[in-house]
Amino acid sequence: MLPDVYLELRGTVPLSESRFDAIVLAGGEGERLGGVDKAMLRRGSTTLLDIVVVAAAAADRIICVGPERPTATSVIWCREEPVGGGPVAAIQAGIVQATAGTLCVLACDLPLIDAPTVRRLVAGMKGKDGCVGLDPSGRVQYLAAAYDSACLQRALLGAVVGGMSMRELTSGLTLATVRTDTVVDVDTADDVAALDLAPASRDVSRVSGSSEPHHGERT
Repeated sequence: MLPDVYLELRGTVPLSESRFDAIVLAGGEGERLGGVDKAMLRRGSTTLLDIVVVAAAAADRIICVGPERPTATSVIWCREEPVGGGPVAAIQAGIVQATAGTLCVLACDLPLIDAPTVRRLVAGMKGKDGCVGLDPSGRVQYLAAAYDSACLQRALLGAVVGGMSMRELTSGLTLATVRTDTVVDVDTADDVAALDLAPASRDVSRVSGSSEPHHGERT
């Protein structure tokens, strides 16, 4: 069923809409969640990774950065350097595979993300360097965003990417914002419960009560 959804979304995007590539960051090990692989958490029968991949279905290229896992459709896989170096290192690895002028950057732990949200992020740039999602609490989600690829590449030049935050990377960019309740990420065991998620193994005992840093910052 999921591949059919993917094909349906691909077929409903007008060619006149802005073209973009997508980088899906899927390298996190979920250490603060007891070692659970967040990309493989499931909402119903669908992994979070596939939810994000389907949301980005209109992209010319979907580039997943992290250890290769099964997906509903074919994607390009690569790894960040150093492995475990964080989101900026992952973007640096993924952007090499991108060809479009606009790049949508999405974390793999966005269980509510959908294609309309991705389109809003891309459309929301309106000549700026990027457009980032704001979650319901007002937190900037730098990993639920669209960026001008050339601006992002310039920001990466000379950057010490290992451990660098997205806030630091994008500090010189002019960013628009889109507030939406679909860019909620998964950082704690409470998030897992509230969003009705479960590990692929259904071994919910592996999900600890520890918190994990959010992807973004409050505005």
